Amino acid sequence: GFADSALGPLGGFADSALSRIRTQFGAMVEDPAGPAGDEDLYANVMLRDVVLDNERVLSVPLGDIRIDTGDLSVALTSIRIRGLDTMTRLNILEAIGKQTLMNEVSLEHLDLEIHLSVTDASGEDRMLEQGEEKVVINI
Repeated sequence: GFADSALGPLGGFADSALSRIRTQFGAMVEDPAGPAGDEDLYANVMLRDVVLDNERVLSVPLGDIRIDTGDLSVALTSIRIRGLDTMTRLNILEAIGKQTLMNEVSLEHLDLEIHLSVTDASGEDRMLEQGEEKVVINI
């Protein structure tokens, strides 16, 4: 840990603080309204309360990130991430070296939903055809 490093007393304080964070986020707490019905990891409950929306999704608007390839234009408009609150194992901020922290997280599932807009101008009359697509990746 950091207590054995050149940080001296500050290293011991850092070890203690990281240990408290690990203990808090990895603790099982009551969660009667959660998906498990009775209790869940504190980290999952906190994500649902602070970060995720009512559908337990993190929505990330991307504005208008475009990839143009001649006659085809693809605009990434948003990403939705589902499953961030399905952690089953959480081992975070573990000091494994003088300047190295290790994190391990196990999730039941992680779904990425990518929304994009595709514009095609390759037709003979060069009229634009546009469509909205949704790509879902299950991990």
